Amino acid sequence: MVEGGLTRFVAIWHTNQPDGVGPVRSIRPMDPDILSPFGGIVCYSGGQLVFVEAMRQAPVFNASETTEMDKGTFSRASDREAPHNVIVNVQKLANDHPELTPPPAQFSFAKDNANSSAVLSGIGVLDFTVKFPMASAKWTASQDGSRWLRTQDGKPLKDALDGEQVSATNIVVMQVRIDRSYLGKKYANVPKSIMVDSGQAWVFSGGKYLEASWSKASATAPIVLTDASGQNVQLNPGNTWVELMPMAPEGSIVINKAPVASPSPSPTAKN
Repeated sequence: MVEGGLTRFVAIWHTNQPDGVGPVRSIRPMDPDILSPFGGIVCYSGGQLVFVEAMRQAPVFNASETTEMDKGTFSRASDREAPHNVIVNVQKLANDHPELTPPPAQFSFAKDNANSSAVLSGIGVLDFTVKFPMASAKWTASQDGSRWLRTQDGKPLKDALDGEQVSATNIVVMQVRIDRSYLGKKYANVPKSIMVDSGQAWVFSGGKYLEASWSKASATAPIVLTDASGQNVQLNPGNTWVELMPMAPEGSIVINKAPVASPSPSPTAKN
């Protein structure tokens, strides 16, 4: 969550990078703690100096519109209005930095959908909605239950490159505390989601969900998800979205559970 109760994405690709990603926006105070476990390259366009300096101290390569000028990695799209027109050539940027190594594993994954924690012990879900003060994200189970389809503020969210509705294999909703101690000159209060912390989580995979706990020991440590017994939650292999939902009353989650089929009556024995 950013100023005014709106939201922004931190999009991360390990593999299969698209040709272009955008619009790239400014850095936010929680970004260093989100991105430090991944290493790699962070792309952004400006930001308040205190947040940019914090990002520069993180163990990632900083690629900003200013530092990448004339390198062919950042461009301005002519069919979009500024500041929503900064596009990054992800593949070229990655190829420019062969010295960067892959990050350690993030989360724990089952060998297949049938063995993921939510499928094994979760509850069926038709859809769920994560609410922020000035935004909402609804995720609806696909017909076969293998994907979650995203609706943003009441409209299907679509990929600008192929027109397909954005979807994910796993959704992790983390309830986070908000630090409001920073007061900017332009936007007044700048909220920071506290990442080095622990709290409640909801994990959605394979058309089901389970309640869990999340924790993150340090800025560079990965997020750990555990179930009620303290075991690591096993996600379904595939792409994963994380929703950083503020504590109530600013944030809330509404889960529309799937109906439970009534058991068939046992046949009556005849004498």
